[in-house]
Amino acid sequence: MTIDIRKHILPEEIEVDGVLYPIHTDYTYFINFIELMKNPEAKVEDFNFMYADQNNLPADLFKGVDRLSQFCYPKEELPNVDEEEHSHKRAFDYVTDSTMIYAAFMQVYHIDLIDTPLHWHKFLALFNNLSGTRLNEVMGYRGFDKSDKEDYEHRMQRL
Repeated sequence: MTIDIRKHILPEEIEVDGVLYPIHTDYTYFINFIELMKNPEAKVEDFNFMYADQNNLPADLFKGVDRLSQFCYPKEELPNVDEEEHSHKRAFDYVTDSTMIYAAFMQVYHIDLIDTPLHWHKFLALFNNLSGTRLNEVMGYRGFDKSDKEDYEHRMQRL
């Protein structure tokens, strides 16, 4: 589920085997979640920091991580869009690009990410709609098709 502007609430929990578990929804938790997902040494218990009540964890922690992942990467249905056409490679990293992300939010939305708690789904909506920032420029370079070698080298010199 993503933001539904017909409602004035955002999800604050995940469902595992029919039981609701309150989770931390601030974007900082989900950036840490994403980084932990990249770690091949991570254990399923390492993700327990995401639960708001440490005394109330799902019996099946693997399903819990799966539901957390679904919350983190909400599926957005786009009408009349070919899945292949819509796919794109990732041109950013939340940690590596954190200063550019911070600056972009300040520039476009006047939101200080250091001082402002922000629900993950709000953060995603704003992040996915950033435009006209250095972050967008760098992401464009990273996502550029390198098959046109001359144009690619010209773009990379501008970085």
